[in-house]
Amino acid sequence: MNGIEVKNLTVQMEGFTLDNVSIDVPAGVVMGLIGRNGAGKSTLINSIADCTEKKAGEIRINGNTVSEDRVKFFSDLAVVFDKLIYNDYFKVGKLEKLFMKIRPDFDSHFFNTYLDFFRIDRYKRISKLSFGMKKKLQLIAAMSMRPSVLILDEPTTGIDPADRSEIIDLISDFMMDEEHTVMLSTHITGDLDKIGDYITLIDDGKIVFSESKVDLQDRYRLIRTDKSILSTIDTGKLIGVHENSFGVEALTDDEKIFSRPGVTAVIPTIEEIMLHFTERRA
Repeated sequence: MNGIEVKNLTVQMEGFTLDNVSIDVPAGVVMGLIGRNGAGKSTLINSIADCTEKKAGEIRINGNTVSEDRVKFFSDLAVVFDKLIYNDYFKVGKLEKLFMKIRPDFDSHFFNTYLDFFRIDRYKRISKLSFGMKKKLQLIAAMSMRPSVLILDEPTTGIDPADRSEIIDLISDFMMDEEHTVMLSTHITGDLDKIGDYITLIDDGKIVFSESKVDLQDRYRLIRTDKSILSTIDTGKLIGVHENSFGVEALTDDEKIFSRPGVTAVIPTIEEIMLHFTERRA
């Protein structure tokens, strides 16, 4: 079963369209959602969370749509948005009381255990927490709702490496239950090199690809060569050609190119794949 299904989703906003987007996220995997700023990642997440009006399409969480079973849809889903949505004036401990009223399955033991683990003072106002602590608080609160599907919009952006590592570890712990599903939107693609199972690239409101990370890195190679050799290569088989004073760099899935003399080929990172697929040309 798929944890998340997006079928033919179209959202029209001023100056931007999310255009006929379809994604299947199998249960039990981490799907990395990548793309440039303004590509449509947050619009997609807001649509899945039913926070944005859609023109067309269907969204299912564990097989359910909002219209078919609204209670089940939202009890299975928790979303951590890119901006803090809690009242800064609240004390941390007040969130527990608030969520217990609106989510009967809220796990207070989990919530308090991780507050202690991350040394987050439950008597402190949210406004007094560091940016990294606020990020961790949002994630702890979302996980305490015991969702099977967790969607995270830039959970590690703007925080230091130590905080980022702790958040990635917390996500990894969540995925120990193989029925859990995560969609993780991030600019820090190194996080996906660590925990990503599938990768979805969105560019200008359209899906470029959505597939297994292993398959992507098995198929593509990042090649580097001299400009003189470039003239002998079919450039139609190259993706995102970069030329500089040292030579040429590009992405390709053509084995004849990356195995030829004079060409150095390496397995690309997720960031390198994204950059070459979204290369802008004049």
